[in-house]
Formats: sequence, C-alpha cells, structure tokens
Amino acid sequence: MLYYTDLQGHHQPINYRTYDKTENKTKNDYFREMLVDVLAWSLEPAFVTRDSGYSRLKNLKTMKNHRQGFHLCARK
Repeated sequence: MLYYTDLQGHHQPINYRTYDKTENKTKNDYFREMLVDVLAWSLEPAFVTRDSGYSRLKNLKTMKNHRQGFHLCARK
C-alpha cells in the first residue's frame, strides 16, 4: 500500500494492490506498478519512503528514472 503524507503529517492511502498468486508478481513488482501509477496521476512527491525490503536495484532505478528522491526505513 502506498501512503501520501503532507507536511503537517496527515497521511492517507493512495494506491494498493491485492496479492494474486496467478499474476506471478513479487512485492517489488507491485511497488513499481503503484509508484508508476501514482506518478502518472501527476502526484509529485518530494520523497518516496519505504521499507528496506523494497531496496532492490530495479526499484531504485525506477525511482531514479522518475527523478524521485527516496529514503529507506529500517525494518522493525
């Protein structure tokens, strides 16, 4: 699930995917799809913050190609 957070700290979900084994996709595939969708909606986030479990090279390259800053959060 992707959340949008404004400067005042208010946040809300803006995109999600329901896992479907028949699609043969990983959580990283879903992350990239959601990110591309949100950017196509003209949302221009200053940063994309995500769990370190999404730090695959392909994810980083996708964000770089869309000129998005990013921040990794450690898993708890």
